[in-house]
Amino acid sequence: GGRLGATAGECVRKLFVKEGVKGFYKGLLPPIVSNAPVSACVFSSYGWALRLIHGNDRQHEASLKEVAMAGSAAGIVSSVIVSPAELIKVRMQTDQQSRQQQATLASSTSTSTSGGVRRGARAQGTRSGGSAGARGVHSGVVPHGAAAPAMASPGRMGMIGETYQCAAQIVREGGFRNLFRGFYQTLLRESMSYAAYFGSYEATLRAVTPQGEDPTTAGILLAGSVSGLVVWGSVYPIDVVKTRIQACKKSSPDSTWKCVKSIFAKEGASGFFRGFATTMVRAVPVNAITFLVFEQVQKTCFEPPRRGTSIGSEDDKGDDNSSQRCSSQA
Repeated sequence: GGRLGATAGECVRKLFVKEGVKGFYKGLLPPIVSNAPVSACVFSSYGWALRLIHGNDRQHEASLKEVAMAGSAAGIVSSVIVSPAELIKVRMQTDQQSRQQQATLASSTSTSTSGGVRRGARAQGTRSGGSAGARGVHSGVVPHGAAAPAMASPGRMGMIGETYQCAAQIVREGGFRNLFRGFYQTLLRESMSYAAYFGSYEATLRAVTPQGEDPTTAGILLAGSVSGLVVWGSVYPIDVVKTRIQACKKSSPDSTWKCVKSIFAKEGASGFFRGFATTMVRAVPVNAITFLVFEQVQKTCFEPPRRGTSIGSEDDKGDDNSSQRCSSQA
């Protein structure tokens, strides 16, 4: 079939059979390279936006509306990095599947062609001496529909070489701006998702943390898990549309609305949630750990200086800061 797998289990089985363990890491380099700057960009932009909106970056003191607005601003900024990185990842994954389908077609076509030639040679008898079959098999003619030999085997280039080749090909197809195909869809997804991301995290954390007490590790992990589920539950259809547009190699990809209509016509409403269950399972541990690290870094690196521990602070200011420590966690 044309699809790699209709279910998660079928996809895993077919992927392992065709590509082995390496297949599960196809397109891994772009997310790895972009993840550090994206995370730094998101959380620093979030703090910057919170300072502009609320007056400081103490998210536990801000209203949920202010937290959501700051999160949306962080998503807008991160889109500039996320969009080209995800485009390269999507192209690498879809190109690999396309090469496999072409190889399968070429193999089946070659088998049927050589079989027909051998039967024709036997019908001609000894007058041909079997030379016709030899010419048919070894003439080097590529059967119709088969892929032409590649200049370099992607599997031998290594992860960095494959990533560079994919990025260069995207630029050759439509210039540098082609790296930002699907940017507006990414912008919509990121701005909505990070508003829900930080907003749902803070709302859950406040609900499970008694007033006046510091958040517990269990509370942070729970809030982070909930935020991951809320995010992908709200923007997953947008991500599907974005991915389809980025995977399209036409010089002028379909508009968002045209892509939505195409998915619905061919696959129904379920087409917007393909792979949804797998994504939700992944979202729980990833975002739980992300926020645990975020809170720890914030507590270790940023809270002591702004809580009045700077040199030369007066005693009465220290008392005032002590009361602020309690209220900041409320």
